[in-house]
Parts: sequence; structure tokens; C-alpha cells
Amino acid sequence: MLRDRSVRRSTGTFAIEGPVLVADALAAGIGVREVFAEADALTAELTGTLDAAGTEPVLVRGGGLAQVLDTVTPRPVVAVATLPAYGLHEAITDLTVVLVDVGDPGNVGTLVRTAEAAGAGAVVCCGTTADPFAPKAVRASAGSAFRLPVVVEPETATAMRTLASGGLMRVGLAARAAESYDAVDLTEP
Repeated sequence: MLRDRSVRRSTGTFAIEGPVLVADALAAGIGVREVFAEADALTAELTGTLDAAGTEPVLVRGGGLAQVLDTVTPRPVVAVATLPAYGLHEAITDLTVVLVDVGDPGNVGTLVRTAEAAGAGAVVCCGTTADPFAPKAVRASAGSAFRLPVVVEPETATAMRTLASGGLMRVGLAARAAESYDAVDLTEP
């Protein structure tokens, strides 16, 4: 169901797997619609977090979530949440990371996590970049996708023009570049 990008987009929802990520999403103000949990996964801490958010989990029999999740080792807690909706104007920050044609969802999530660690204020996903709210990307982001504005703009040129019109200097990065990203003066927006 929520494994398919078109379903996520048409329903405006995505899945969050695992008690830690569900708690992170609630703490970040992500609109959690429903939480499904196996009874033995409801720790006192998670129950307190859910209670504070006014969220009553739907109990699922042990192993029940394994039948609907796409992970090799499914987590005993999953939430259905509202996709965050950010526009390009919200991505105009002192440091914005733009991903272009990053195909693997795990790499997308890792780059979102790295962007947050590097102090970025937003991430923009362009071109054929994998969906940053695919389950694998959400897991790899380790909660960063909840704390940073993550914008999906299929047209790379549109994203770059909008960011440039907001006064951002544009710097291209490549895996085998002659100079490391941390050696470049990025003090300008």
C-alpha cells in the first residue's frame, strides 16, 4: 500500500516504521494519523509519547505487521502519517542541499540525514531522485526527514532558478571532485 510512491502521493500519507522513528515524528509535529503496534512493543516510554500526542495505538497480533511491511526484519510499530508539504520558497535557507537523480531511497535518506548534520536548513529532491518518504528513505534519514523541510520538485531547472532568485549561491558537488566540500567557502547563502 504505502510502499508505492503513487499511492503515497494520491493519499498524502507515508509509513513510519519503528518505535523510535514514530516517537521522533510525533516530537517533530508530523501529523500521525494512526499507529499500529504489537502489544509487546508498547514500552512505557512509547506509550507516554503516544498518550501525550493523544494517539491511541491499534493493537496488532504478534508478527502481524510483518505481513504488510517491506523490511526484512519488520519493526513492531508502524504509523501512517500525513506527508509534509513544503514549497520551494521554504527551501531558501542559508544552506540548502539539492539532490538530483539520486536513485536509491537509502541513499536519499542518508543524504537527508547528512544534510541535517552539516547544518542544512532544507533538502530539495529533483529529477528522478527517489521518493524521500519511501519507507527505506525514511528509515535511512533516522528522523531527519521529520526535522528538515524536504521539498520534492521534479523539475531541476525550476528548483535551481527558484533557489537562485532567493539569493542562494549554487555549488555543484561530485563524488570524485578535486576539492572536498568542507574545504569550500560556504559562508554565503
